[in-house]
Amino acid sequence: MVLLDTNAVLRFILKDVSKQHKEIVQFISSNPSAIRLEVLIEMIFVLEKYYKKNRQEIAHIVSVLGKTENLFIQYPRVVAKALTLFIENELDIVDCILCAFNDVMGYDVFTFDTEMKNILQRNKKVTK
Repeated sequence: MVLLDTNAVLRFILKDVSKQHKEIVQFISSNPSAIRLEVLIEMIFVLEKYYKKNRQEIAHIVSVLGKTENLFIQYPRVVAKALTLFIENELDIVDCILCAFNDVMGYDVFTFDTEMKNILQRNKKVTK
């Protein structure tokens, strides 16, 4: 399994640097590859802030990545839940991931953020 960095993932999805896009497509097709959560978060931040993608577009992009043969996203159930929260709320992706870990894996989350607390209360797994 090979870990992909953010730049490689961006070239794969954006196809904006033709030579690098072809190279990463060929690489993934012949090498099981993984996207760690840290890379996914950075990628989402770059897509949102630099490339001005909206939340629905970002969720679609991540969904397509998750269905790509030979490409694995760390914690796929958590990521799926986080993307739903990301679309439905104004929370940033990190907060959505924390709420998703709470909902999917039962992790407690301590926060001062009111919106996050409301989501966690709905999950009924909030730590004061």
